[in-house]
Amino acid sequence: MSLARFSLLILCVVVAVSTSPVSEVCPDESDFLCLSDGYSSCFPNSWKCDGEPDCDGNVDEQGCPPVVCDADEFTCDNGCIPSAFVCDGDLDCYDGKDEATCPVQ
Repeated sequence: MSLARFSLLILCVVVAVSTSPVSEVCPDESDFLCLSDGYSSCFPNSWKCDGEPDCDGNVDEQGCPPVVCDADEFTCDNGCIPSAFVCDGDLDCYDGKDEATCPVQ
């Protein structure tokens, strides 16, 4: 068997093991289920509402309580950053909100 065929075989096995047909529950009760393209994936519950989309369609970030930041912080959709990070030329909010209304320099 050539190296290319062997590599392809290994890739197919990895893909088959890492995705499973649609299931309605995760084996670990502390996980949540994401459905996408007819397959399911389980993620830790701590990943829900953490500001980082993990599921297709960002369903793990929907219906979350609003983010409340301290007075010395800036509110991004995905959490809080120090106010000093606003208009510093670096995108710290995943959507760039911290740099969106800065004066042109």
